[in-house]
Amino acid sequence: MSEPAFQLERKITFWQVVFYVSMATVALWLILKLAGIIKTPIWLEYGVPIGGFFFSVLGMYKEILGDIHKVAISVTKLSGRVDTMARGLIKVENKVEHLESNMFHIKNDMVLVKKKIGTDF
Repeated sequence: MSEPAFQLERKITFWQVVFYVSMATVALWLILKLAGIIKTPIWLEYGVPIGGFFFSVLGMYKEILGDIHKVAISVTKLSGRVDTMARGLIKVENKVEHLESNMFHIKNDMVLVKKKIGTDF
């Protein structure tokens, strides 16, 4: 079997760890709060989930920015390759035009040779 055209290699980054730890903190806090184990004042009651969600959003934001940066670099490389191919295509078009011109001259020369010889092939 052949290998796929590309493989996604993902490394675990610091911001992914921040995201998962903050989500785990919010989940654990929610479970303990619903179970009645955590009894906190109102100002602290909302501080843990808000802080957890803040850090999870920050982690997601950083990951998305990193992915956008990778896509931008890939698009830049692809654009360069397309430009190179376009320049190569122009060279090929010029060579084809040159060949067509040569063929036109060869056909004209053959007509002249046929008239000189006096025979039609």
